[in-house]
Amino acid sequence: MTLMPMLATGSSPTDLQSFSSLMSVYPVQGGIVYNPWNDFGFGTGLSTADFVSRLRGKIGSILAVK
Repeated sequence: MTLMPMLATGSSPTDLQSFSSLMSVYPVQGGIVYNPWNDFGFGTGLSTADFVSRLRGKIGSILAVK
């Protein structure tokens, strides 16, 4: 199993509630990202490649808003 660190989703990086339900670390087992609470709204049971692709898309859309 590997761990995939993620970004804070709230307003304060020190506020524990601003992080994911898994404390901003997502286990990856068998190529599947463990995200049972669907923290980013991407769905659950996604492959690592699909999760990373969707995360990059979300980051891109955030950066595009200026």
